[in-house]
Amino acid sequence: MQSIYNEVKTPYKYGLIVYGRCLKKIDCPTVFRKGKNWYMTYLIFDGRGYETWLAKSANLLIGNPG
Repeated sequence: MQSIYNEVKTPYKYGLIVYGRCLKKIDCPTVFRKGKNWYMTYLIFDGRGYETWLAKSANLLIGNPG
């Protein structure tokens, strides 16, 4: 189990990881790694319905929604 933990642990612990630049609400973040990049899927709620978004980051600190 220790070898699995060492492989998947995140290198940074800076508190709040999800914040919005608009009035939409963000929920259900799921973080995973593929290759050298980290990805996060999350839900956006605008008051009427939900959308699933995807963010990509090389270092878990700065992401690019897409």
